[in-house]
Amino acid sequence: MQQRPSHPQPDEWHTYQEVPPDQQQSPLPSNYIPAMRPPLPSQPLPVRKSHKKLWIIIAVALALLVIVSAGALQAGNYSPSSQQPQASPTQQAEPLATTTKVTTKKVTKPVGIAESKAVLGGSIFAFNNKFGDNNCCNRNGWETNTMWVGVYTAEDGSRWYQAVGEQSHERVVGIHMKPYNTDINQAGTPVWDMPTAKRVCDVYVPPDAKLQTTYQHVYAGLVDGTIKEYYSPLLAHTLPSSDFTDANGHLEKQGLFFVFFHSYGSTPSQSDYCVLGTDRSLQREDVIS
Repeated sequence: MQQRPSHPQPDEWHTYQEVPPDQQQSPLPSNYIPAMRPPLPSQPLPVRKSHKKLWIIIAVALALLVIVSAGALQAGNYSPSSQQPQASPTQQAEPLATTTKVTTKKVTKPVGIAESKAVLGGSIFAFNNKFGDNNCCNRNGWETNTMWVGVYTAEDGSRWYQAVGEQSHERVVGIHMKPYNTDINQAGTPVWDMPTAKRVCDVYVPPDAKLQTTYQHVYAGLVDGTIKEYYSPLLAHTLPSSDFTDANGHLEKQGLFFVFFHSYGSTPSQSDYCVLGTDRSLQREDVIS
């Protein structure tokens, strides 16, 4: 068998003429449009993070920690002495000084009626200062051009008045007042209408007195006047408890007193005298209706 040579023979070689590039024909059709590659997305430039905000947060946290620590020390009764170095074994620690707090309670002393006040519970000389030496001392009292005023400190047998001297510092436990030149045994004697009697007698009532009750006074089975009962803390702190008694001499509440407006005859709208006192026997009390 004749073998075919592996390389072309010289008579089989073809001669190729070199064609300029602009005259070369493209193997692609003339209407070929190459596919466009989509643009790659642009990558944002990396932003450099600032550490300023982080430092601010750390500073605020440290400040809060310092404040909380200071408050905890104060709440725990922190004492600088706890930071002092301990005494060495060779030194004897001195005992700490202790402070004892003494609490004193202010005691308010009850205040009574001043001696210089011309009221029930005041002193006799206060009435003399009010009415004057020149108007003393008819029946142990003082006379003015409108009324007579008598005071007493205790009963003297069957008498209502006790001569102790107009400059006495004894406390007054009763006051008797009536219009000038009044004589209940004489017809047409000067009398007060009830509003005038109250205005005149109420001047000598202690300033803190509170009205407790009002009732008619009965003597020998007949109504002969009106009684007003009062209570005065000032009077209770001024006179002893033995000065507050009922008609039978029994003790009553300390600070209790009466004002008695005696009716003139059978006319309750008129009064011929009034009495203030802590001893009910002075008002001739027999029955309370």
